[in-house]
This record gives sequence, C-alpha cells and structure tokens, in this order.
Amino acid sequence: MPDFIKEILSSPIFLVFVILALGRAMGNLNIFNISIGPAAALVFSVAFGALLSIASNKGWYTFNSSFESQMNFLSSLGSSLFISVVGINTGYGLVGSFRKKHIFFLFVGIVMTLSSFFLMKLIDIADSDIDSSLLLGIFCGSVTSTPALSAACEAVSDNTFMVPVGYSISYLPAVIFTVMFVQLVFGKGREQKIGVYAPKFRKKEREKNSDLILQIALSAFIGVILGEISFPGTEFSIGSSGGFLAAGVLVGGFSGIFLRRKQYDFIEGASFRRLGLELFFIGQGLVSGGYFIGAIEWKSIFYGIILTIVPMIVGYIFTHILASKDKVDSACVLAGGMTSSPAIAVLQQRSENLDLTAYTSAYFGALVAVVLCVTI
Repeated sequence: MPDFIKEILSSPIFLVFVILALGRAMGNLNIFNISIGPAAALVFSVAFGALLSIASNKGWYTFNSSFESQMNFLSSLGSSLFISVVGINTGYGLVGSFRKKHIFFLFVGIVMTLSSFFLMKLIDIADSDIDSSLLLGIFCGSVTSTPALSAACEAVSDNTFMVPVGYSISYLPAVIFTVMFVQLVFGKGREQKIGVYAPKFRKKEREKNSDLILQIALSAFIGVILGEISFPGTEFSIGSSGGFLAAGVLVGGFSGIFLRRKQYDFIEGASFRRLGLELFFIGQGLVSGGYFIGAIEWKSIFYGIILTIVPMIVGYIFTHILASKDKVDSACVLAGGMTSSPAIAVLQQRSENLDLTAYTSAYFGALVAVVLCVTI
C-alpha cells in the first residue's frame, strides 16, 4: 500500500470528517417513518474501526501512537457538548409548564429505567459467560441512552472498549421497537398530520437563543466541577456525564426563569446536540470497532430486545392502566422513558396536540436514573 494512502487512512481528521459525512447521509434516510439519525455515525465508526483493525493486523499500516488518546478526547468533547445541551433543554422544559401529573410521569421514567437495569443484573448473574462490560453497553443501547453510555465508559475499569460495542449491538433494534411500540400505543389518538416538526420563533425568541454557546460552556465548566465532587464519607461521584447533566439542568432552569421562555426545544440546541452525539460516537466507535465482530452473538441481540421491551411494558402499565387513559400522553411518556428522540419525532409528525412536557418529565427521570445506575 502506498505510503501516502497509509498516512491518509491513519489521519484522525480524515476519518472523522468522512464518517460525519457518511453518517449524516445515512442518518437522514427515512424509511417507514423510522430513521436512526446520529446513530448512523456509530454504525460507520464501528465499521471503519473493524476494517482498520483488520488492515493493521495484516501489517498494511499502523495507527499513530496518539490515535486512541485523540479519539478519547473527541468522545469526551462530544459527550460534554451533547449532555450539556440535553440538560439545558430539560431545564427549560421543566420550568416552562410543569404540573402535578408530570411528577408522576417523571416517576414512570425512573421506574422504566430501573426495571431494565434490574433485569440486566439478573441476566448478568444467570449468564456467567457474558462480559459484564458488554452487557452494560447492551443495557445502555436498549434504553437508547447515550449519556448512560458516556457514564458507563467512565465507570467501567475492565474491558471499557466493550461498552460501546454492546451499545451498538442493541441500539438500532431498540430504536425500531420503541418507535413501533409508541405508535401502537398512540393508535389513532388525536392524529393530525402536520409534517416535520419545526418550531417557529419570534424575533425576540431567536435573540434569546444567541447566548446558547455561553450556556453550553457554562454547563460544561460547572459539570466538570460537579463530576469531581465525591459524596461525603464515600468515594462515589456522579462523574463528568452526571455533572454535565446536572449543570445543564440548572443552567437551563435559571435561563428559562430569567429569559421567561417556555419552549421545550430550540433549533440551535438540536444542531449542537446532534454534532456532539456524532463526535462522541465516532471517538468511541473507531476504538471499539476492532472488537465488534467477535462480540456479536444471538444472545446479545436477544438480551437487548428483552431489555427494551420490558421497560416499555412497565411504562405502559403505569401510564395507561394505572393513571392516564390518554393515549397521546401515554405514548409521549413511553418515548421519554426510553429517552428516544426518533420516537417523539414520529409522534410529532402525527399530532400537533402533544404534551411535550410529559415527554420531558419522563425523559428527565429516566436520564437521571440511568446515569446513576451505571455509575454506582
């Protein structure tokens, strides 16, 4: 292989932008109202990582010695960007229109996550052959939670590279099953086709969004500090992922109060969130890709499906049977409890009468629960 081709293939900048381009193209494909969005970057990064590992084993070229550290920095940067924006959005949403029933929805999100986590622990006990780090990644992918993946990569000390491998195995089936299930629960609901969700902002609202970068930077700064603080008398800390999330909620909440905004999401935030998620996926996927093929087993896929279905059934029982008879609310809570952006996007295409705070409440409960579960 010519030397200049070896240099190009081993260039982190080249790999990152190629995967970003391919991931955006694949992620924007919409088949039967289902798209994998930013997760396409994970698919391509894992595939590239596997191919580069094979090429390296054949002696065609070798990675630069700093390649893995560069990818770790990239994933950390992406994680801080993504989780900070998620926290800021959540803070805005909780301040905007929080009512008593949303406390229950927040509780449902927590219960959904805990049901999947405890089931994962039972599988870990019952199947001594499966790698615990791989199973933890499968759990994170089954509830479609990237902040959990980030926290798990920090918390795991053995076979850390197996965590994103497990995530990539279970994530896509989880997205598909979640989108199908919430539409099944929604039924006809208050169906009204409105096209792709694109909130319109008045001039003053657009001006209020101009300080978003400042909010992200402040959230990341505070998040690093919070993540390093240990609880009194213990060595436990919430880690940088939990710190970014907590700081983002605080910054978003205070910003929502002072700016008097009630809008759950905003266009700039969606762009930053997606870019951060893609960078995180690329940094983790390129390093873990070499281990992906050997880790795929039917039981790993099966475990991921089970860990996806069980929390949705639990969430449905709590929302539709025990509390709300509103199909729309139930579907939104299930989407939030699974922290699924594709699911809520599909529901937004079907109805304009969505209570996004129901989604936000369940999302926040699930997000906090899953980050704490994988950190402890």
